[in-house]
Order: sequence, then structure tokens, then C-alpha cells
Amino acid sequence: MRLTRILKTTRGVRNELLEMAKKNQQPVSIGDFLTWLYKERNFAIISGFKSLMEKRYRTSIDAVNNFFESDLNKLGPDLHAATYTLKMGGKCRLHGYSKWISLEDEKIENVLPKQYTKNFNVEGIDLSKTVIKSDGISNIESCQDLKTLVLNECNFADDWLLSRISHAFSDTLEHLEISNCHNVTDNGLITLAYLKNLKSLKMENLHNAKNKEYISILLEEHAENLIVDGVDHLSEESLKSIEQKLTLEEDKLRKIVETNKK
Repeated sequence: MRLTRILKTTRGVRNELLEMAKKNQQPVSIGDFLTWLYKERNFAIISGFKSLMEKRYRTSIDAVNNFFESDLNKLGPDLHAATYTLKMGGKCRLHGYSKWISLEDEKIENVLPKQYTKNFNVEGIDLSKTVIKSDGISNIESCQDLKTLVLNECNFADDWLLSRISHAFSDTLEHLEISNCHNVTDNGLITLAYLKNLKSLKMENLHNAKNKEYISILLEEHAENLIVDGVDHLSEESLKSIEQKLTLEEDKLRKIVETNKK
């Protein structure tokens, strides 16, 4: 095991492992060793171990968010997007079907075609609770007819990701869900104005989007048929915030006009 080798290369750790093995007269597992570290309050080594695991985790997240161009060229944009989505633990829906496709316990070759298939069109993608990041959007942004995109509870979804979505699917996307994506801020929500045909937007529990009520009203005014779910437009706090922002905008315009007159 690679982690065992890393720990044993440290002289102090190696000596402790040998001493424990002598006392127990049997090999010491990593689990036993970490338990011992905690009991002995050797927090320096525990901290190093934690940092190592966090680094490996971040590396693995970046790896699955790479752009797999060779797969795109082999499978075509829609089949590649579907394959990538299912491998990420998500679901997809094909044009003309209401059922969502997922791997569950199946092998991917039993669920999707192995090679480019004509008229294979993805209409919906659900990447909820996956580790999708803005870079990973490269693997789905070539879909020509994507109408539904669900990204609920995506811990790595941020403003950059929303910006890429807004430009990639500006003409096709009709339904978008981004609830519980806590890295999304007002800046990301504003980019959704590029989605010309958006009809429904669900964005509950976006704690870092401080002005989501105000932005949701602007989005609904910008897109004639859009309905935003997950915000309270009529709360007293929301109305007060909107009134303050409109007052600030009026003041800015007034200053510009006065400056131009001079």
C-alpha cells in the first residue's frame, strides 16, 4: 500500500512501527497505527497524514474534471456527454424519452452504445451531488440540444461553472437547477441572463448569493417566460434590499448626468 510505504520512509515513524510490532509479535495495520498516534497525541504526524489525504483527494477531483478530447472525437458530443455524466455518478435523459438513465449497478457498456450512434441526442443531464467543476463542463458543453441541466448539491459548482453553462447553452437550455450550491454568488447568478430561452430556474439555499431575490427579479424581467423558484420575492427584507439598490443606481445615474453637464 502506497500510504504504508510513505509512512515507513520516515525514520521516527518506522521505529515506532517496529517497536509496536515487537510488543505485539504481529504486523501492525495502518488503522492500529493511526489509533495509536491519536492516543499518544502525536498530532504532527496526524496532521501530515491528513494533508496527504487532502492533496490526493484534490488531485483525484481535478483528474475527473479533465477534458477527455479523445473520447469526444470517438463518441461524438452527445454520447460523450452521456458517458461522462454516468461515469461521474449522474443521470441523463435522451430526446423523446421521459426516463432518466443511470448506471446504478450496471456496466456502462450495458447502458450506452460503445461507439458513435447517429441520432443519439441528450436532452437532459443531472450531475447533482457529483464533483463537477467548471473544467468538467468541457465534456458536456458540445451537446446541441440540451434543455435540462440539474446541478443540485454540487460542492465544487461556482460562478465560473455558471458562466460556462450560460455561454455554452445560451440558445437551448430551458430548465436549470442549482440548489444548495454554496460556492455560487451573485456574480454567477447574473451570468444566467445569457440563457435566452430559460423557462424555469430553481435555486434554493444559495447562502453566498446575498442578493438572489433582487437578481431573480431582474432575470425574470429579462427572460419573458422565466419562473424562478427558491426565493421569496415579496418578503419585507427583499423589497427593502431592492429599494436600496434602485436608489443607489438612481444616484449613480444622477451623478453621471451632472458630470456630463459640466
